[in-house]
Amino acid sequence: MAARPRPVRGATLNAESARFNLPQTEADGDWLDARESLDGAPPPLRTTVTVEQPRTIITYNQSPDIGFDRSINPYRGCEHGCIYCFARPSHAYHDLSPGLDFESRLFAKPIAPQLLRDELAKPGYVVRPIAFGTNTDPYQPIEATWRITRGCIEILAETNHPLTITTKSDRVLRDLDLLEPMASKGLAAVAVSVTSLDPRIAMTLEPRAPAPERRLTAVRRLADAGVPVYVSIAPVVPAITDHEIEHIVARAAEAARDVNVLVNNAGVLNFGGVLDGDLGGFERDLDTNYFGALRVTRAFVPTLEKNAPEFGVRYIDAIAPEQGIVHVVGPEQGFSLPGTTIVCGDSHTAAHGGLGALAFGIGTSEIEHVMATQTLLLAPSRTMEVRVDGRLGPGVTPKDVILHIIGVIGAAGGTGHVIEYSGDIFREMSVEGRLTVCNMSIEAGARAGLIAPDE
Repeated sequence: MAARPRPVRGATLNAESARFNLPQTEADGDWLDARESLDGAPPPLRTTVTVEQPRTIITYNQSPDIGFDRSINPYRGCEHGCIYCFARPSHAYHDLSPGLDFESRLFAKPIAPQLLRDELAKPGYVVRPIAFGTNTDPYQPIEATWRITRGCIEILAETNHPLTITTKSDRVLRDLDLLEPMASKGLAAVAVSVTSLDPRIAMTLEPRAPAPERRLTAVRRLADAGVPVYVSIAPVVPAITDHEIEHIVARAAEAARDVNVLVNNAGVLNFGGVLDGDLGGFERDLDTNYFGALRVTRAFVPTLEKNAPEFGVRYIDAIAPEQGIVHVVGPEQGFSLPGTTIVCGDSHTAAHGGLGALAFGIGTSEIEHVMATQTLLLAPSRTMEVRVDGRLGPGVTPKDVILHIIGVIGAAGGTGHVIEYSGDIFREMSVEGRLTVCNMSIEAGARAGLIAPDE
């Protein structure tokens, strides 16, 4: 039997993103039926790289559900083409498709090492680990040419600054000469993602990522060099990869005795004992950290359905006609009112600020607290006013306005702030435009955005 050809890309479509109301186009006409017979097959899709010139390179967050407060992403888009990648929608900020564009039209930040040096030298900078690989993979194929990740690690090694790396590529071994001495000082740790051991499944889910065996080899070599190493089994795809959890854990333990395993990021399990036959401990830890968390998650919805009427809370289930995306149905159904405080487990809840509501995207642990107490524990927010007067030129959209603002203040310029937008431009905006502006306040690092309602 002939070997199965490796898929070229992960996505099968390249539709325009509907996230920011971009115009949708679709080719039509009888000529489509004869296109290949007349013009031949389309050429292979080539990867292109655009140079990006950011103002800052460290991105900060204040989420209680994330184990780091700062990160660096040397690239936008990722050629690995993992079909499940949560970073795909971020390409919509460039008016590009989360489909094929995300894995073929990439952005590189070659000035990242110099920006990093400048930011570390700022008075008042507080050292905490910087996470790499939190959005797109820092060791995707173009790193071999651009070497931006390596440039940043060189700066961190020079300054004895701690870092963590998450990757599904054995290319991380190219920087072992930097990571090994950093690890000896307790400054470096690496997590290698292994979703499946089945080459066919891996080829389908992650078409341009290195094969699972190469990743496990990287785990072994990192551990042999004394670098703390994790194997991240994420995502766990029900009915496709969930049956492989135990096998991946066993292979990880073979690769490195003291390897730590993160199962779908639900918990950290040290499985060095697997090599000694301590399967009982392995099964207990797996039940507690993964299946235990899964049982809690599955119990959440039925418990909510039961408790909501008991406490007088209106519950809209998944099949109710009012159900939908919160920052769409909230304004449509009149839930989003000036002066109200709205919280939701969605980072773009800030969109409700376009109607004068103070709206926060919160994490899972905070949702539990809100449901139990009807309160939200927050440090006081700083305030920032952004005033834009005048009139927009032809073709200039609200998205263009907020992207320009982010370009001026920086991707972390609003960190810890609630931004209030004022001036002629915002007064003349449609409701949809105001929602877009407040929605994207999060991309400036802000906690929320606000626009005063009309008189």
